[in-house]
Amino acid sequence: YNETNGVAIYPTPTIGGVGLLKNINNMMTFNFKNTENIIAVIGETSGHLSQSALIYDVVGDKKGPPPQINLKAEKKNGLFVSDLIKGKLVNAVHDISHGGIIVTLAEMCMASNIGAKIKVTGSNIDKIKYLFSEDQARYLIEISKKNLEKIKKIANTKNIKIDIIGKTQSEIFEVENDLKISVKELKMKNESWFKNYNKN
Repeated sequence: YNETNGVAIYPTPTIGGVGLLKNINNMMTFNFKNTENIIAVIGETSGHLSQSALIYDVVGDKKGPPPQINLKAEKKNGLFVSDLIKGKLVNAVHDISHGGIIVTLAEMCMASNIGAKIKVTGSNIDKIKYLFSEDQARYLIEISKKNLEKIKKIANTKNIKIDIIGKTQSEIFEVENDLKISVKELKMKNESWFKNYNKN
């Protein structure tokens, strides 16, 4: 239980945390709630790929530092998203972590059986870096059109970075000009990988 390939794991400091939800009505889930809603990224994307799922698992490069942690940004962006939830201004929220924006988006689609169409615009970062980087202190949120301007105004007041990247749609998970797959097929591939992996 404490070794891999016959080598003991390194000593690992671990911190456990438990949050208290004072009002059950403020509970938020990450599954999309409806089609034609807006999808936005909260937080700064710098394009850090070292130690990301793409580079580590797909490319096979184990070198390089993990993304830097900015505790001030973590707190600022976290409190901003928390305030949006309390104000009933967002429909779904998911932290962006392992796999970056593209994996987070896929998880939200699979959890809801609702598709998404996104386009990387207004960014000077390479598309691959934007979609797969694992920069910290970021969230994907689903917004009803009626709440968009209010959220943008609050974000501007609090100096929070917000990128509008697309909208929810029925059945299809789509990155413009690069990827198009049904949510049904996405779920099938996600749920069958381990069985197929064991066949090799």
